[in-house]
Amino acid sequence: MNPYQTIVNTLTANSVDYLELLHEPIYSSVEASKVRGIMLEECAKSLLLKAKDEFVLVVLSGAETLNSKKF
Repeated sequence: MNPYQTIVNTLTANSVDYLELLHEPIYSSVEASKVRGIMLEECAKSLLLKAKDEFVLVVLSGAETLNSKKF
């Protein structure tokens, strides 16, 4: 089963309401906010970073940037 179908099945099995937005691929938070019809500040972006020998998941506002050199 593909990841998309796994997510849909999990949401459905747990009676979670969700809205599915069909769109072309997007590559930025700005594009995502436009597709969703919300302000950039209302979006969240997740970044998977490698810090030394481990991975760290960072979640930021769509309007924020991360200087990975300072990380």
